Amino acid sequence: MYMTKKSFNSKGFANRIVIAAVVSIIVITSIAATLYFMSSNVTNIPINGTCTTNDFMKFYRETLKNQTNKYLGKVIHYSISVGPKPPGSKVDFNVMGYYYDPQLEPVKEIKMEIYFHDPNKKICKKIYEISSFSSQYTYTLGNETNVYYIIVIKVINYKGEIVDSTASLIEVPIQEVNAKLVSDKRVYGRWDKVRYCLVNEGSTRIEFGLDYYVYYYNGTGWTVAEWLGPGIVPDIGLIAGPGQVKCFELYLNGTKPGKYMLVKEISAEGVKDGKRKLTLEFEVAENLDLVKITSLTTQIVSIANTFEFKDKFQVLSFLICTHYTFRFN
Repeated sequence: MYMTKKSFNSKGFANRIVIAAVVSIIVITSIAATLYFMSSNVTNIPINGTCTTNDFMKFYRETLKNQTNKYLGKVIHYSISVGPKPPGSKVDFNVMGYYYDPQLEPVKEIKMEIYFHDPNKKICKKIYEISSFSSQYTYTLGNETNVYYIIVIKVINYKGEIVDSTASLIEVPIQEVNAKLVSDKRVYGRWDKVRYCLVNEGSTRIEFGLDYYVYYYNGTGWTVAEWLGPGIVPDIGLIAGPGQVKCFELYLNGTKPGKYMLVKEISAEGVKDGKRKLTLEFEVAENLDLVKITSLTTQIVSIANTFEFKDKFQVLSFLICTHYTFRFN
């Protein structure tokens, strides 16, 4: 057996040392930049002064990245305001329980910061700050509308380090409710189904459920048409955003002819006194179904004459084969 020994290449060894040093410098630089970014608490985003809504939302997203999930939600149980609110509302952060964990450094204080943004004026600024170790932190929003707020919560230990944080976005919308109910037609037959839609024409989100009420006009006033009620419906919350349309169906089930009114309750998120009752009136005709039958008969006769069919069975076969769709007026 023979053993071979490679000669030492000093030039190659030196090159490998240089490459390793460069890689180490890059890694150390990246780590330092990351630590600096986290410690600076995204101050590189222009949040005090002129900024756009995109800047403000970017600040919100970057703030959420500072969450460690070591304290909040684990040893600190809390609730925080979020979502659309009317102007002048109170928003808060509540500590519902704090449990000591010997593996974690004790908490010295919790800091609450409030940031404000006006899209029209392109203003972004910090408007409130408080540090303490309390069970409740509260702030009252201003009277401006079409504005945004960000609540930032920071958990700080006795070394002054931020060991956990969270944030929530508050929107104060324009105070309007602009929604309506529309239907596919005005007059229905007794066995028809009413297809109706909720149309949100405003700038605020509309909340509503599956329930509704139907009233019948008895000649002197409106009375509840219990036989057309929804019965037991699941407690499901639905939302129609700005410009959205949500459609539903109401089966008439042979109801008596007359005037009817469908009523649906809605509420606008973040709008003070934003509850509304939307109404839709329609009529049920006695002989409308006969009109449809007559119309169908007329179409069958017309088809038979045009194509010179001998009997109604040939007409029906023609309709099935061609997927003819009847359209009633």
